[in-house]
Amino acid sequence: MCLVWVFVMEIEIWKDIPDYEGYYQASNIGRIKSIISWDNKKIDRILKPGKCKNGYFIVVLRNNINRKSVYVHRMVAKTFIPNELNKRTVNHINSIRTDNRAVNLEWNTDSENIRHGLNVGMSARKRKINSYYVLIIKYFLKMGFKQSDIAYKLKLSNSMISAINMGIRGVYNRENERYKN
Repeated sequence: MCLVWVFVMEIEIWKDIPDYEGYYQASNIGRIKSIISWDNKKIDRILKPGKCKNGYFIVVLRNNINRKSVYVHRMVAKTFIPNELNKRTVNHINSIRTDNRAVNLEWNTDSENIRHGLNVGMSARKRKINSYYVLIIKYFLKMGFKQSDIAYKLKLSNSMISAINMGIRGVYNRENERYKN
């Protein structure tokens, strides 16, 4: 058996971020840098983003006096992706919130973004679970774990854990006949 590794190098392209021209630039691979003038010399410094509780990267930008925390993916989208229809939401195509490459971002309406999340199983309310999840949930419930802790760890809603615990929601076979618990 022969394995072939292919590495694709992306060329990093830097452009000024709209509303921050001359101060900050975004790259097509999802990085932000500041352009500092010091004694008539330009010094570029790549900013280290922080990670929010919601999983997105954020940086602090200054425009003269004002400081503003901004999402990295929004700055990359504003810089590289045209928004002719004036849509307000930036969607990660592959659903990885830390992948801020320009090729992975697109402008969406709120409803398009929600629909995308439901299609890829991102929403806890509409998330489909398989029999393996149900068995794990039942095991943890028998071991005495709280429903809220199980829901948090498995990224499910509390109501779904409760429904499995009460036997309302369970495992179905292909003909949609409910298995006995």
